[in-house]
Amino acid sequence: MEIGDLLNGKYRIEKLLGKGGTGSVYLCTNIELGNKWAVKHIPSDMASDKTMSEIGILKRLYHISLPRVVDIFRDEQGLYIVESNIEGTDLDSLLKRRGSFAVDIVVDWSLELCDILKYLHGVRPNPIIYRDMKPSNIMLTQGSRLVLIDFGISKEFRRFQSKDTFLAGTRGYAAPEQLIKGGMTDQRTDIYNLGATMYQLLHGRPPGLKAGGFVPSKDRVMLRINDIVSRCLENKPEGRYQRAEDVKQELQSVKNMLVVDGARKRLVYKLEVVLVVVLSMVSYAITVMGLFSK
Repeated sequence: MEIGDLLNGKYRIEKLLGKGGTGSVYLCTNIELGNKWAVKHIPSDMASDKTMSEIGILKRLYHISLPRVVDIFRDEQGLYIVESNIEGTDLDSLLKRRGSFAVDIVVDWSLELCDILKYLHGVRPNPIIYRDMKPSNIMLTQGSRLVLIDFGISKEFRRFQSKDTFLAGTRGYAAPEQLIKGGMTDQRTDIYNLGATMYQLLHGRPPGLKAGGFVPSKDRVMLRINDIVSRCLENKPEGRYQRAEDVKQELQSVKNMLVVDGARKRLVYKLEVVLVVVLSMVSYAITVMGLFSK
């Protein structure tokens, strides 16, 4: 395929966005509407059941922070998926540049991620378990909004299943149940992945399979956020937060602490400025009185 080629009679290829093991992604313009979309091309021999499962999941989703699939078609060269063109940078790339992020930024991002997970886990009749949250799968758009991408190992949760059909997850972020034969993943698996992501955003490295390794701190906000992350990273699912809403509630309390601390710091700063001004005036007054007394 070349720049300028027309796909399905209406999507004109503008440029290649990326190429991976299963296919290529092109920026295309819908010549009928004039808007731009990301079109994934998957060769026929690469269009697996896993691919079709991802498409089936994405077709059911409609959320501002998730990719939106608007069209699917085939030709002799393979399968094409037309979805939202997400302009921005993934958090992994930002981490490589910055090392880590301030706690207030991480809290705000984590609250967004909780909202996304709440939506996915609330899909009916079968909740969606994402199973692959990590910085490289989170895009920060030009509008400063987070978007979760790559649903390649996501699944629909069915209560009658006693175990997963295959191992799925990224080491360093995956929950223990994702990496053992016969494990069963559910919404608490996503809670673990969220905790691992929060840990890396705060400390600049993934936690691995253990919750230890937190940087000692006397700061009350940092202590609280470390406690939240640690609970997300409990090895046993029953020891973690059970719902994304529970994590969000805890994070909101941290955000409130940050607001109070910020207000206190601003007040202290204003008082210090006032004190400096008053002392300067007193010093000036004493100097003037000394001159008149001579």
